[in-house]
Amino acid sequence: MAAALAWALYIVTGKRASEVLPESQVVCLGICVAALIAVPVGFVTAGTRLAEPATLATGAVVAVLASAIPFSLEMIALKRLPRHVFGVVVSLEPAIGAFAALAILGERLALIQCLAIGALIAASAGISLNHSVESSVPPQV
Repeated sequence: MAAALAWALYIVTGKRASEVLPESQVVCLGICVAALIAVPVGFVTAGTRLAEPATLATGAVVAVLASAIPFSLEMIALKRLPRHVFGVVVSLEPAIGAFAALAILGERLALIQCLAIGALIAASAGISLNHSVESSVPPQV
């Protein structure tokens, strides 16, 4: 439930922020807020090793590939898509990740993990079908 609430807040605030600011500024702001949380935790657990050049370089590459580029693309999509469509697309990310892990790494999922991804896909399909039915019904006067 906490993860669902966090995703909902991400979508709603991201949509509002992307309407007011350029996508790149929204992503930069989000990454800065995340860093304010993650960096102190990193220093508590790893200490000064975080300041080593190799660690900083690796962190920069991971930040660009795993955060800056994907979140920039999400903000562009969020600005152009209705919230319900964006929510459906984002909810399919675990399935895409699982297929990528299978194709690239040969990683296999347990049955419960497959069922969870199936439930996400079914919920996404249900939401989009329900929204399209509601959209096609003329308003009552």
